[in-house]
Amino acid sequence: MDKHPPQELSIEQLTAEAMQLLTMNLEELYVVLGCQLMGAARPARVAGLLSHQSAITTVIESQGKLEPSASGVALLDCAERFNSMIEELKEDGMRFVAAVAAELSESVSGNELLELATQITSSSMQVIVFIVTAVLKLPRQIEAVSATVAAIFCKSAITEVYS
Repeated sequence: MDKHPPQELSIEQLTAEAMQLLTMNLEELYVVLGCQLMGAARPARVAGLLSHQSAITTVIESQGKLEPSASGVALLDCAERFNSMIEELKEDGMRFVAAVAAELSESVSGNELLELATQITSSSMQVIVFIVTAVLKLPRQIEAVSATVAAIFCKSAITEVYS
């Protein structure tokens, strides 16, 4: 097991990460953010999600031992548990963005940032990531959250403009 702390990412690396995330839809981005936030979650919360994953693994491993009709029921249960886990992560991401939205909008002019977000280039994304990183003041160990929040901001802005 690697005992080294996670590598700190440069603003260029965070920007590249954010640009890659733009290929995902907004709901998927919230799930990504929820996963990233698990590092700051209460241990019991993380353990609860891991118990879902453990149950899914057990169902998959026992699938071959079951008769076909029981196997189908077990897979359906497995899918429901997985979807529940994903939904919890998405909600975590959405709550985080809702909690920091006011702080982000207070720190920058909405129109200028909206213009950057709707005409996204690597340079404009770098500015957005830099602003998000400065506003959120996250510890270096979880600063990569800034890239995801920046991608969510851009996707949300694009959705608003073209809706």
